Parts: sequence; C-alpha cells; structure tokens
Amino acid sequence: MRKTYVGLSILLFLVGLVMVFSPEGWIKACVIIIGFSILLNGFYNIIKMRVLLLNPFFQKAIVVRGILSILVGLLAVLLPLLVAKLVFSVLLYGIAVYLCIASVIQGYALYKIKDAGFSIAPYLYEIVFSIVLALVFIFIPTEVGKSIVRIFGIIVSLAAIGFIIYEWKSKPYIIQAESVEDID
Repeated sequence: MRKTYVGLSILLFLVGLVMVFSPEGWIKACVIIIGFSILLNGFYNIIKMRVLLLNPFFQKAIVVRGILSILVGLLAVLLPLLVAKLVFSVLLYGIAVYLCIASVIQGYALYKIKDAGFSIAPYLYEIVFSIVLALVFIFIPTEVGKSIVRIFGIIVSLAAIGFIIYEWKSKPYIIQAESVEDID
C-alpha cells in the first residue's frame, strides 16, 4: 500500500466533502485560485508573449489583454474576500465575459504567431480552457451550479474511497519465513 496515494486520497475525500457541504466556500476558493492564475497570466503576456512578434498591432493587443488580465485577476482575488453574494455573482459573470474576450484576442494572437512560423499548440489549449471555464462561471451562481458542485463533490469523495480501497486490496503480501536453514 503506497502511503502517498492513500494520503492524497484522504485529502481528495475531504475536498469532496467540502464541495458537498459548503459549495459556496468551495466556489470562492476556486475563484481566488483562478484569479491568481489570471493575474500571473497577465504578467506573462506583457513580459513574454508581447515580444514574440514585432507587429505593433499584435503587441498592443497582447498588452491590452495583459492589463485586462491583471485587473480581472486582482478583482477575482480580492472581491470574494471582501464582498457580499450579489457582487460575487456579478464578478463570476464578469470573469466569464473576460474569458470570452481574452479567447478572441488570444485567437488573433495565435493567427499572427502561426503566420510567423511558431508552434501554436500550447496556446490553443488556453483558448479551449478559457471558453469552458467561462461556461462554468455562467452556471455557478445559480442553484443549478451549486447542485453541480455538490454532485462533483460526491463523485470526488466516492473516487477517493475507491482509490483507498484499491490501494488496500492491492497491497503486496510479504511472507516471512519462520526459519531459514542451509542445506549442505
């Protein structure tokens, strides 16, 4: 039985319970984490991605996207800690709109990057992830969203229990010899 997997499974089980019994808190924690990643993405765009091409329109688009990312990231990190439920719901819808706009700008950037001969595969995942996350943020503030979080919490908890049982059942059996004799 691998103790690391059992420990991670117990942690996963606890996360599932939090999702079931406190979906609002779980959603706020996820929004803060996603806001922090949006903030870092904004800095990455301004520092690294902007200099990929010398096209001034490309550079301006990336700077606008970077500044927008930094502002939205700061709001996503700070607002869940400071405000009431209504403003939090508006924040989720605002992040969804931001993700859609960022996907369009990223699509333009990918078009230009591909024309310059660079690989676009890593950046393509960002567009898909942004669109999926925007759809999730549209549904989260509703009761349906909380129900979905609870259902995922149950699935996560059951999966964690399954991992623990699997590790327990597949542990190696070690047979100890009672005595060892040399036969010469």
